[in-house]
Amino acid sequence: MSTAAFRVVQESLNNVRRHAGISPVVEISVIAAPPQRLAVCVSDDGGRPVGTKAAAPEPGTGLGIIGMTERVESSRGTIEVGPAPAGLGYRVVARWGPDTRT
Repeated sequence: MSTAAFRVVQESLNNVRRHAGISPVVEISVIAAPPQRLAVCVSDDGGRPVGTKAAAPEPGTGLGIIGMTERVESSRGTIEVGPAPAGLGYRVVARWGPDTRT
């Protein structure tokens, strides 16, 4: 579980570096509660400050998201990947624990 969480954060930060615009602001949250409960959240603001030209995002293959999903699900967790709720940037949330899967 902890290795999967580390890899989710690592791949999420790599995706911000590759796909967000100029000067993205990234927030990482980790919540751990015994026994065997863990949640990680990585979100960014899209990195396109007012008055600056946005950097062109690098093209991706989508394999990073697939890999994150496979890793989290194989460690009995759940993952949500997509646009941030405010509509700016992207968010990845992975959770592990007794109540995350049925």
